[in-house]
Amino acid sequence: MVKRGTRLIEGVNVSITEIERVSTPSPTVSDKDASDLCPKIRYLIDQAEAILAQTDAKLSTRASESTLSALNTKIPSDPAREGGNLATIAGRLNVNLDTRASESTLSSVDSKVGTQLSFNHGQVTVGTLAVQLPSAGAAKGVLVKAHKGNSGTVYIGNSNAVSTTTGFELAAGEAVVIEVNNANLIWVIADTADQKVSWVAV
Repeated sequence: MVKRGTRLIEGVNVSITEIERVSTPSPTVSDKDASDLCPKIRYLIDQAEAILAQTDAKLSTRASESTLSALNTKIPSDPAREGGNLATIAGRLNVNLDTRASESTLSSVDSKVGTQLSFNHGQVTVGTLAVQLPSAGAAKGVLVKAHKGNSGTVYIGNSNAVSTTTGFELAAGEAVVIEVNNANLIWVIADTADQKVSWVAV
């Protein structure tokens, strides 16, 4: 058997039965000769190459600039259609944001709302003869109320033929809303003189 740490000398007839193998699975140090170190160096090289291959595979999965550019062209500008890109989407978003109401627009809307919320109203004195309410346009209807200080009862109808026996009765303080588009479609009569009716067209 060859002594550890020595090499075979050429020309010397030495009978070698078996060189004791190093049991370390991946040794980095060996006291064997060159023929023993070569497989171990090859093993280390193979391990390094495997690690480098795995690293390269992970790095190759990162999106390159060309890949991102290709992806950009495939993003649809409209979900219902193919094509478009991020620039198109940004443009559409900007257009949508530009449609937000400006201060002048809001001011215009505010003035129109104020006009819409205005209403016509008034009072009439009624007796035993039918009285027509004044002409005043109404979007939803007209509220008619008998004055709380009335001593008698008033009656409401849709023509000058209204009477104390056919009209809709309103005692003092009572009110009713009639769905008409103009106050002048309402007629009022009372069972005694000097009764008052308040009305609001809304």
